[in-house]
Amino acid sequence: MPRQLQGDPGRLRQILLNLVNNAIKFTNTGEVVVKVSIDLDASQELEGLKVRSVENSQKFKDLRVENLENLPQLDNRSTGKPSNSVKIRFEVTDTGIGISAADQQKLFQSFSQVDASTTRQYGGTGLGLVICKQLVELMAGEIGVESELGQGSTFWFTAFFGTQTISEITPIPVTVSQLKLLVVSENTTSCESVRTYCTSWGMQIDEATDITTTLNILRSNVAQGHPYDVVIVDLQLSESQGTQLISIIGSEPTLAQTKLIAMLTIQQHDSVQELEMMGISGYFIKPVRASRLFDSLMSACGTQGYSAFVPKESIREEANIQKQKPNHSVLKILLVEDHPVNQMVILSQLEILGYQPDCVDNGKDAIAKLSQQNYDIVLMDCQMPILDGYEATKELRRREGLRRHTVVIALTAHALPSDRDKCLAAGMDDYLSKPIEQEVLGAMIERWAKHIGRPKRTKKNPSYPKKLSPTTLA
Repeated sequence: MPRQLQGDPGRLRQILLNLVNNAIKFTNTGEVVVKVSIDLDASQELEGLKVRSVENSQKFKDLRVENLENLPQLDNRSTGKPSNSVKIRFEVTDTGIGISAADQQKLFQSFSQVDASTTRQYGGTGLGLVICKQLVELMAGEIGVESELGQGSTFWFTAFFGTQTISEITPIPVTVSQLKLLVVSENTTSCESVRTYCTSWGMQIDEATDITTTLNILRSNVAQGHPYDVVIVDLQLSESQGTQLISIIGSEPTLAQTKLIAMLTIQQHDSVQELEMMGISGYFIKPVRASRLFDSLMSACGTQGYSAFVPKESIREEANIQKQKPNHSVLKILLVEDHPVNQMVILSQLEILGYQPDCVDNGKDAIAKLSQQNYDIVLMDCQMPILDGYEATKELRRREGLRRHTVVIALTAHALPSDRDKCLAAGMDDYLSKPIEQEVLGAMIERWAKHIGRPKRTKKNPSYPKKLSPTTLA
């Protein structure tokens, strides 16, 4: 994949956020994986698709759907053929409830959801897929789905982008590019991600899935005089094998030269100090990202401060921020979110930021909770069963009257002006687009913490503080 492409990041972000949010919503166990690949033989398709894209652009502008009224005007500049154009394919795969063949035909039709019961159980109207289809066609691409009922789904789309000439990339240090790695994980997605990145950096990488196999491989290579430099251990190995393996390797003298890196979920972050005492030299949080993986390898190899992805100044600034991070346990926060995975992620993010939040899973329970005690900030999901975030906020404002004003921050899967206006009209103070980034969440809470305890505004047209731009949430 090229490191830089020329296209419309706003459209791409909106499509991916919608597909990923849907995947998370309908997946109770397992995983959601986003894959991106390049089609090197597709450049000749662009000229014909360009014409179709222009036609679809006009059709899109002719739509008269209330939810789309305030969609930003889209021009046809990106449908022209850029130099050195490439076709990129995006796939969002989940292990959720799946979709029958008959229902797949309805997915991209206006105001159609596969089953009315899904609206009651999961929330939403299905309109987001219609918008995705229109945006994909404006980008000269196609969109589709592959799924079986009960077997998960893969939503895919393609789009054309122009390549760009970029400055010379900082070379990977020889000490890192020649590393010999062993990754230990039962998750094929995590293994594939680590292998892809490490191979691209010139490293040798092997895989194992359990303690016995791992120790046999390590000891055998030591005996042959070719020990592994680094072992990456997934802490999600079944039956606590991850922690056991780290303990064994860290205490075995013959493996003393092998560095250990832990691969963690966000909720396992609290175990880092214990793992460091057991001998790990670095760690990173899943999902596997190139920058996180690379920096952990650099740290393990004693080359701290170097990063091929982030300027050194940014690394120093981030380190200073972490050192100066205050304890926010006094601030009372209520999370209102119906999906268990979203709950787990956001609650973990809040705890890492220093907060001690409470959580309920629908608007009705939120109103009951707010009647029992006061909260400083409410993080309110918009689409929920029983009572959605909009109606819950309206009821909260009605009950508050003039006595107090609880800060309500909307959590929404959409970033259109119409969605923003709907949030403010319901009485919400601000909004964040999913998926929620920890840094952005922390900045939002910090900004609104200054307004805690202020009286309710009595102006007809209240002036809200400048909002975070959705473009900063990528």
